[in-house]
Amino acid sequence: MDLVSVEPRLNLYNEKWLIRGAQPGVGPCKFVFSDDSDGRMGLALDSIVGAGTIVSGGQIERSVCSHQVRVHSYAEVEECVLFPRVEIGRGARLRRCIVDKGVRVPAGEVIGEDPLRDRERFAVSEGGVIVVAREHFGQRDEFDI
Repeated sequence: MDLVSVEPRLNLYNEKWLIRGAQPGVGPCKFVFSDDSDGRMGLALDSIVGAGTIVSGGQIERSVCSHQVRVHSYAEVEECVLFPRVEIGRGARLRRCIVDKGVRVPAGEVIGEDPLRDRERFAVSEGGVIVVAREHFGQRDEFDI
């Protein structure tokens, strides 16, 4: 999470110590919808957003998003780390989560606002960070076989 601070200890933009990595062959990030009247606005604040991510009427704040993430309308993501190909459903709210690759968080899902409920459903660190995996929603992919 230090990466999203104004002056992180590990500065990804330090030209004297370049960090090189392979970028997926996908398009740039896209932020769509700016309907301020009802809060449907694609927005990312104090965040790092990877290539191919589409924020479609949702909001990301103080988070790190890998490539090809989708955040649907009215969804809210705060202080999270989203791995590649995560999809956050319409109206879902996530706080202080680490979401594994390929997880599709259902529309309307709320994670990180009710500590007792979260501990029943997910792995939660002593500091209150919630780990969300595909199996929490009955999802599987080629890595689970």
